[in-house]
Amino acid sequence: MVVLRRILSVSHDLSLLSTREDILRSAGFEVESTFSTDQAIKWLEDVAFDLILIGHTVPTSERKEIIAHSRSRAPAVPIVFVHSLAEPGVVEPLADLTTSPVPVELLSKIKQTLKIS
Repeated sequence: MVVLRRILSVSHDLSLLSTREDILRSAGFEVESTFSTDQAIKWLEDVAFDLILIGHTVPTSERKEIIAHSRSRAPAVPIVFVHSLAEPGVVEPLADLTTSPVPVELLSKIKQTLKIS
């Protein structure tokens, strides 16, 4: 039996959010996507995720809020910050790792993090 890995994807850019969701679903992941910090926090309270993706369009204060909430509920769940191609040096120090939004790189980092071959 194949177990789907559940990912929460958060971004304030609806186009990026939709594209990222399509890429992740086509790779076999179950995805919940939101552009709302409040919705992300609600899902973190109600749903068990295997990984959390936070996009660069989410303001720093909201990223910190999502990360703090996730860490308090499920400290072992990896948090991945997806940087902008225009600003590849931008990182989120509270996240477990930072990755490129390029689909091949993004999927590779997710699979490495979740230990999927």
